[in-house]
Amino acid sequence: MIHGEQGLDDSMRAIAKQFAAAGFVALAPDLTSRLGGTRAPAQMAQAVGQLSPNLTLQDLRAAFAILQKDAEVDPSKISSVGFGWGGWRSFMLATSVPELYRAVVYSGSMPSQGFDAIHAPVLANYAQYDFRVTGNALWTEKTMADAGKKFTYYVYPKVYHAFYSEGPQYDAEAAKLAWTRTLDFLRK
Repeated sequence: MIHGEQGLDDSMRAIAKQFAAAGFVALAPDLTSRLGGTRAPAQMAQAVGQLSPNLTLQDLRAAFAILQKDAEVDPSKISSVGFGWGGWRSFMLATSVPELYRAVVYSGSMPSQGFDAIHAPVLANYAQYDFRVTGNALWTEKTMADAGKKFTYYVYPKVYHAFYSEGPQYDAEAAKLAWTRTLDFLRK
């Protein structure tokens, strides 16, 4: 599980616990650990902004390797789920780890290249009122199809970017539907 720009906060920890309660082994690395770890909420976005995209992907590949060695984990079913800032990293992990089983993106940006390297099917959950990333879904769908890759996305009406996590943009109905679709996708 890959946290958003608010870091590994209580909302992200709660989602990791939901994955565990649903029967998954959930690993939620704190990608800000290179900078000393989780900070106060007001400082987190700035700290996350200082992280190198390449180093965060390196850390995620290391987390993937840890899961591959865990006796409780089926190494052929390791997936990634990224939220917001972590959504792009989930997509990028799919471009750099051919063994990744599935990738899920919640309101995350798409990479501009590397689609040919993706082996995992990708599920994306977008918000209607997230004008920064949702509009790219059509381009991503076409690019993935042209590359012979599997990409499914949903746009949840009348919700904003962080509709899936507790906070001012949370929408319980959309979050529940996205959660159900995510679990169904991961269990295939």
